[in-house]
Amino acid sequence: SVSLGLGTRWIAGVPLSRQDETMHVAAIGATGSGKSTALQALMADAIRRGDRHVVADPDGAAMAKFQAEGDVILNPFDPRCARWDLLSEIERPSDYAFIAHSLLPHLGKSDHDQWISYAQHLLAGAMENFVTLRLGSSNDFVDMLATATLIELKQLCARTPAARYFEEGGERMLASILGTLAPTIGHLRLISAIKGAPFSIRQWVRGGSGSLWMPYVGNQVAALRGLISGWMNIAIMETLSLKPSFERRIWFHVDELDALGRIEGLKDAQARLRKFGGCVAIGFQAFAQVKQVYGEAAQTIIENCGNLLLLRAGASEDGGTAKLASELIGGREIERDDISRSRTRGRFTTRSMSMQTKRSVEDVTLASEITQLRNLEGFLKLASHPE
Repeated sequence: SVSLGLGTRWIAGVPLSRQDETMHVAAIGATGSGKSTALQALMADAIRRGDRHVVADPDGAAMAKFQAEGDVILNPFDPRCARWDLLSEIERPSDYAFIAHSLLPHLGKSDHDQWISYAQHLLAGAMENFVTLRLGSSNDFVDMLATATLIELKQLCARTPAARYFEEGGERMLASILGTLAPTIGHLRLISAIKGAPFSIRQWVRGGSGSLWMPYVGNQVAALRGLISGWMNIAIMETLSLKPSFERRIWFHVDELDALGRIEGLKDAQARLRKFGGCVAIGFQAFAQVKQVYGEAAQTIIENCGNLLLLRAGASEDGGTAKLASELIGGREIERDDISRSRTRGRFTTRSMSMQTKRSVEDVTLASEITQLRNLEGFLKLASHPE
């Protein structure tokens, strides 16, 4: 028997222990298999208990069900959007690089990441001088990045590591750096147009309540991808700066993990969030798409989730997501008796039989079985009960 408290959360109809929560959850399944249904049910239980949530919400489906008075919405296309204040996230000198890395995450591809690093240096350097010289608000900073001439940008980055990008003879390199930075500037201009009181994600993590919603629909993904992944990273990293507490619960929900940009600190944070009460719940349909965003780190992100809900998944040429699900379920050792018989003919016919016990390891569930699961049917593996 299992003793269940009033605050128990459930995943796919099975109680999730308090110890399991901070071991993180991954739900893997194709459209219609029940992935989002299970994640929303988990969210509903946690909200009833009073846990806090940071949610990247496809189609705003979860927000439509669970939004409460006092919750915060971040989506510049939503009239209820809070005015996120970029510079309010700056509290110490190291934050310039931190914010730049959050908004311009690496892609896990060395040829692209080199240019992203240059763009990070330029953004961090410009931000540092803008704040130090007290040149204005966050909106003024974004406008300056978007409209300043090369001479003005050079002055803004003076005496920072980014100043070398403006040296004579480096015009082509600078153009490439500015091209890499341009999409991020476009994203920031969207949120800078919002009116209202300034909002800081870091301050909300430290002293806020309720949920922080980041809803988006399909035609907004291109515009919001960099913002949502950056906001999520800021919230995760700020949670890691809180005082350790196992009583605290802050959930980070990212359904359709592959739809967003790379969340810079996700892989490393998973291993550290436990003692701060942070719980990550991710969902995705196709592993290949997640790997395209996170590279080799994709496997680690999934392996860092101790609780796995494995539903119907597709199989590509090499087995695809169904093969991954089969591997996550694991293998079992089988003991079989291998019997061999022989017969010799001659003056007398003789027969002999020998038996040898052999051990082998085989998949508990074949990838082909994963592809044939019905909707709302699958396998659940809990961190505390891996069997």
